[in-house]
Amino acid sequence: RLYLIDSPAVKAEELRFSDKGVREIVRRILLRWWNAYSFFTSYGSIDGFKPRGDYAQSPNLLDQWILSKTHTLIKKTNEEMAAYRLYAVVPELLNFIESLTNTYIRFNRPHFWKDGMPEDKRYAYETLFYVLTTLSKVMAPFAPFLSEETYLNLSRALGAARKESVHLELFPEADTKLIRPSLEQAVARMDALVMMGRNLREKIKIKTKIPLKSMKLIHRDRHALDELRKLEMYFQDELNIRKFDYVTDEENYVQVTAKANFPVLGKRVGPQMKAIAGKIAQFTNVDLERLEGGASIDVDGEKITLSDVEIVRSASGNNPNISAHQLISIEVDPSLSDEQILEGLSREVMRKIQQARKNADLKLDARISLTLYLEGKLLEAARAHEATLKQETLTTQLTYVDSETAVKGTHTEVVTDVEEGKIAIGLAVVA
Repeated sequence: RLYLIDSPAVKAEELRFSDKGVREIVRRILLRWWNAYSFFTSYGSIDGFKPRGDYAQSPNLLDQWILSKTHTLIKKTNEEMAAYRLYAVVPELLNFIESLTNTYIRFNRPHFWKDGMPEDKRYAYETLFYVLTTLSKVMAPFAPFLSEETYLNLSRALGAARKESVHLELFPEADTKLIRPSLEQAVARMDALVMMGRNLREKIKIKTKIPLKSMKLIHRDRHALDELRKLEMYFQDELNIRKFDYVTDEENYVQVTAKANFPVLGKRVGPQMKAIAGKIAQFTNVDLERLEGGASIDVDGEKITLSDVEIVRSASGNNPNISAHQLISIEVDPSLSDEQILEGLSREVMRKIQQARKNADLKLDARISLTLYLEGKLLEAARAHEATLKQETLTTQLTYVDSETAVKGTHTEVVTDVEEGKIAIGLAVVA
C-alpha cells in the first residue's frame, strides 16, 4: 500500500512493480517505526511509565523539536491529502520516521537510561508516548494494520479516552503553537554536522571512539551558530569532541560559489538562460550573502532569488581537516595524545562489555559483577577510566585477572577482533 501510494500509479502513470521497492518501504518506514515503538515499550515497561499528558511543558529542546516536527508533519499531510497529492505524503512520512529514530531517540537515550524517574526522563517518555500515539493516527490511512497494532497497545494507558480502534479516531489537526521552524532548522544543521564529522573522521583515519581536542563550527550567520550552540550537549557526545569553537569568518575557511538552478530558472528566462547563468557564476561573496539573507539581485532585468541558484561550498585550499556543507561547515584538530588514545580504548572495552551483556540476554537494568582479562594498553585504558566503565555497563563489582582462563561468570566470552589485543569477559547478574 505505501509502495503504491509513493509510485507513479497515483498520477495515472505507468508502474513497473518491483518487489525490491516494497522491501525498501518495509526497511525504511515500517521497520524503523516499529523499532521506535519497541524502544518505548521496552523501556517504558521497565520504568512503569504512566502518561500524564503534559508533554508540551517539557523544557528539553529535543522534546520541543520532535513535537514541532510532529505538527509540521500533520500540517503537511493534511494539506497534501486535501489536494489529493498522495504521492507527496510518503516522502514526508519517511523524513519524519528517520528524524524520530535517527535523531530524537538516538540523541535522547541518556534521558531514558537514567535511574528512577527524574523530570527530564519523564518528559522524554511523555513526549515519545504522544508522538508515537499521534503517528499511529497519521499513518492510519496509509499503513492501517501497523497503525492499529501500535495504537491499541499504546492507548491502553489512556483509559476511558481510548477508542476501540485507531480508525475511529479523528485525523489529527496541527497545533501551530508547537511548530518552531528555527528549532527544526537548528536540528537539521546538527544532523548535517554529525554526518560531516563522521565522514571527516574516516577521511583523517581517526575512529569515533578516540576523542578529538577541538572542532570549529563555521557559519557566517551568528544567530544560526547561537541556535546550534544550544544543542551542543547532544552532538558533543555523538562526535566525541572535547571543545567547540563557533566562528563566523567563513571566508577564511570555505570557498563559496554559485551556479544557476537550471530546472527552476530555465522555465522562466528561456533563451536568456546562458547569459544569466554566466553572470550568476560571477556573484561575489557579498552577493551570495544577500541572497541567503532573503534579498534578490537584478540580472538582465530578472530578479534572482536564492531558489534560482545553487550555492556550493568547498574547503579553501583543499584543507583535509575541513568539510563544507550548505547548512554548516567544520574544521577539526586531528592531533592526538596518549591520553586521548587511552580514552578511546576504554570506550572499545565498554562496547565489548555491552555486547557481552546483550549476548547473555540480560535485562536492560540488570546490575552485574564483571571479570576482565585485557592485553596491553587495553588494561591501562580500563584502569584509567574505571569509574565510567562501571557506570556505563551497570557493574557493581569489577575484577581484573592475569589470564583468559581465570575469567569467571555465568556468561563468559573471548573477544579477539580488537586491534590492540585480546579481551576476555566474564559477567554474572548481581542479586
